[in-house]
Amino acid sequence: MATSMELLNTILHLLTLAALAVGSFLLATVKKGTESALLWPGQFARELEKTRGVERQEQRFKSYGKLWMTLRPLALYDRSVAARSNNHWEAVDCTQ
Repeated sequence: MATSMELLNTILHLLTLAALAVGSFLLATVKKGTESALLWPGQFARELEKTRGVERQEQRFKSYGKLWMTLRPLALYDRSVAARSNNHWEAVDCTQ
């Protein structure tokens, strides 16, 4: 039969192993949390820039749409007019 001293040593050994396992787990969790906290501002900035890029693209499409609606009546459909205007520059009065 094991003596009380051997039993106490076994219990202390198991408690030490359990404490080391819990400590290692807590250390790994804190390390992962710290890394993600340090990376968070960069990730946030990238996502914000993506959102702003999409908003700028939508504004650009709206602006081009308005420009196209304005310039659509000025479109040339006759090839002879286009050929003539490409070869000979004509003065156009834009103040009307």
